[in-house]
Order: sequence, then structure tokens, then C-alpha cells
Amino acid sequence: MSTSSASAPDAASRNATVRELMSSMTIRATPDDDVLDVVALMVREGVRHLPIVDADDRVVGIVSDRDVRTAVGDPVTALERSDETERDRWPVDEIMTSNPICVPANASVDELARELVDESIGAVPVIDDDGKLLGIVSYVDLLHFTYRRSP
Repeated sequence: MSTSSASAPDAASRNATVRELMSSMTIRATPDDDVLDVVALMVREGVRHLPIVDADDRVVGIVSDRDVRTAVGDPVTALERSDETERDRWPVDEIMTSNPICVPANASVDELARELVDESIGAVPVIDDDGKLLGIVSYVDLLHFTYRRSP
């Protein structure tokens, strides 16, 4: 009987930074954006996590597909229903995770993996030294990176 064990990461993987994995963000929302507008944006762009920023582009929250499903159920159905009836405005800050864990672009891949696993989260915003949004990185990005680096 043979067993396999995970090998230690190679030097390139150990020295890799979050900047190499992240998706640069062109989409974001603000705390007072309407929940259903944010849901529509997430569906249209095909994203599962959306950073929420203040007027200075500093990260103040994040909305995940889980947050959306908890708040409105199935996103597509919620959007269809909203087209049929008038609705009250509902700011996204009521469903977002405030003060989310963020990582700097120069954080190591190991630090990223530790945050995702220790906090049981699927994605984290990537920020600069001033806390401004640079991008986002998810567990899927980490898996792709690991797969591309494997022999």
C-alpha cells in the first residue's frame, strides 16, 4: 500500500505574492447602493464576491453570493420579481460583511492560503498601503495557481 503526501512548495511558489494571483477590480459597489442593483451587477459580471468601497476607494465591506442568497434567495428569481413590482430601496450595507479581512498585494501565497482556511472565507479584497482596493483574490485563484505550479 502506498500513500501520497503533499510535497513542500517549490521556491517560486513560496516567493509568489498575491499580486500574481489577484484579479484586478474594475467593479465595486458603495455601502448605499441598492441590494438588488448589486445583485444585478454580480449576476451580469459573473462574480461571487464584490468589494464595497467608500468614496476614497477604501474597502469597507464585501458581499458574497452567500450574503445575497441569505438576503434575497435565488438572485435571478429576485431580479425577475423586482422587475414586476415596485420595491423599496435597500442599501447593501445591511447585508455586507463590514470591515472584511483584506490582504496587501505583496502578501505571500502562504499568507493568503492561511487567511482563507483559518477564516473559512472564499475571497479577500487586495489593498494597497492606504487600504485602497487593488483587486480581489479567491480560493479558486489559489487553486488555479497551485495547479499551474504542480509538476
